Amino acid sequence: MKSGYCQPLDGNFRLAWIWWVSLIAFQQVLFFENNLQFDGFNTLLLILAAAYLYFLIRQRRFFVSKHHLYFTKDFRLN
Repeated sequence: MKSGYCQPLDGNFRLAWIWWVSLIAFQQVLFFENNLQFDGFNTLLLILAAAYLYFLIRQRRFFVSKHHLYFTKDFRLN
């Protein structure tokens, strides 16, 4: 059995990147509107964006047996 890593590049994954950029932009607008001060909501949005970024950039593991291709189960963008 062989294994490796992959990064999906389908339409759902690209849409997830667009939502991440929108979330960061919204957080930055609120940050600058509050005179460069972090309040609870801005901090929550920044933590949410960092967690979202982790799931976007981490690689997915796959395994290849004789005639089948298996992907690990995690939070998928289906």
